[in-house]
Amino acid sequence: MVKVNNSVSEYLNVKAGVPQGSVLGPFLFLVYVNDFSCNVPSLSILYADDTTMVSSGIDIPDVTSQLTRSLESAKIWYSANNLLINEDKTENIIFSLRNQINENDELLSKPVKLLGFFLTASLVGILMLKVFVKSCLE
Repeated sequence: MVKVNNSVSEYLNVKAGVPQGSVLGPFLFLVYVNDFSCNVPSLSILYADDTTMVSSGIDIPDVTSQLTRSLESAKIWYSANNLLINEDKTENIIFSLRNQINENDELLSKPVKLLGFFLTASLVGILMLKVFVKSCLE
């Protein structure tokens, strides 16, 4: 039920979820997604409701294939758990110490924001961040 001024909505049964802002909400969400990493073949890092999947390999086609399988596994897990992947917020990046990245491939060469940091394929963003932090501390 929702009450705004003198207007009151009807009661509805809640089949899933907890009230937003509840003390138990974050804990229950962690319990809910706890088995995600067991169902995805690549390394997965969960932070609040953000998920990062990481793969490594010798060549780009191998890494791309690993991440494609992981994304498909993630979609199956999310669907089975009544969750959705926000395709608009889903990003890909490949880090390489070699010059294997096609700079014309926008999907692989554009910077990606991760927990407030912008990362580039050559990790220039990390180097720029170090320089910025160092200059702030001086």
